[in-house]
Amino acid sequence: MEKGEATKGRRLYVGNLDWGVSWQDLKDHMRSTGNVVYANVFQKDGRSQGCGIVEYETAAEAAKAVSELNDTELKGRQIFVREDREDFEVKGERRQPAPARTENKGARSTPAAAPRVEKRQAPRQERPYREENSSRTLNKSKLFVGNLAWEVTWPDLEGEFSAHGTITKGSVASDFQGRSKGYAIVEFESESSASAAIDALNGKVVKGRAIKVRVDGEK
Repeated sequence: MEKGEATKGRRLYVGNLDWGVSWQDLKDHMRSTGNVVYANVFQKDGRSQGCGIVEYETAAEAAKAVSELNDTELKGRQIFVREDREDFEVKGERRQPAPARTENKGARSTPAAAPRVEKRQAPRQERPYREENSSRTLNKSKLFVGNLAWEVTWPDLEGEFSAHGTITKGSVASDFQGRSKGYAIVEFESESSASAAIDALNGKVVKGRAIKVRVDGEK
């Protein structure tokens, strides 16, 4: 049996991962639905690509993970989980099929060019924001607000945050269907207002969940 057939139905693709999520974090999060036999976060030049692969011992465990863990939150981000639709090797690269041979009577057969290997990335609309220059100075007046209940709207947050200073920008992140992604960005006019909001609101319960407030870009 080929490896692709052996892992069919047991291997899942997990996207929209926070850049700080390690393979161990991913495995620990996914093991609630079954025995995880393999977990990997794809990296390029030592940096996470925001997606990974998880393989379960059985297809039933994998199906349960899709049902129960899709849209759950891991390190402040709402992840998405689905069956892996490509045949990936453990190292995270697409397996190339054996080159096809062309039939040409009277001439020596030559192999066809192998297909180009491309790194897999999360879909554009789901990919989280990433600073291209990791050494760039953080904007300490801009805050990340995570672990939001799905029903929390911007007016709900505005009422909480505006008590600590003038807000210049604010919104709850949503997908292309308008559903909350479970986090928001709030930007204040001054760093002192942002700092006051962190001190007052980090860990506060809003609609049944303790929200997480920090400077955007900090780990």
